[in-house]
Amino acid sequence: GGEAPPEAAKGDSIVVDGETSALRATFGPASPDETVSTLGQAELDWMVAAGAARWRESGIPSEILERLHSMTFEVADLPEGELTRRTASGVQIDATAAGYGWFFDSSPDEDGEFEVGVFKRELQATDSSEAHGRMDLLTVVMRELGRDVIGARRRIPRRVRPLMETSLSSGVRRLPDSSSIYCDGEVWEVQTDPARRASV
Repeated sequence: GGEAPPEAAKGDSIVVDGETSALRATFGPASPDETVSTLGQAELDWMVAAGAARWRESGIPSEILERLHSMTFEVADLPEGELTRRTASGVQIDATAAGYGWFFDSSPDEDGEFEVGVFKRELQATDSSEAHGRMDLLTVVMRELGRDVIGARRRIPRRVRPLMETSLSSGVRRLPDSSSIYCDGEVWEVQTDPARRASV
């Protein structure tokens, strides 16, 4: 998989050379699995709307939200290991999530399928979760939307860094504001206090 952008020596951000890269599966493509279903365009469109809603909750300005709603996403057959790819016409999402299959969250406004918190980084699914072993479609969509939220900036705020990494493992959810993730052992909590939200 790809490497996360280098960390700045100081401050609340990291420096990125050019655009953030396409997203790849951390451990490469999955072994062939005939039970993996193919993502449909209607499912993808629905999740894009859900991803934009999560970004709205993070406190982004209305003009940036309008730009997110104008983005084009399409299902595609990408090279092995790739989850997403940018083209001149928009964002391509791999039909089978590099062979892992997509976790399609029917309740994308909450994160109950991901019960293990990694402090200020990400949420992880347990073996008993429906999300276990699958790539989280919401995370992937939010990342691609995030590239337009960040725009031409060379510095990515620290709280957005985990979401914008260039690789993703199965059973992982990342958020537009990772600083909201608190955990105590295997009990996690997402801080939703509006006073803590800061625009990107």
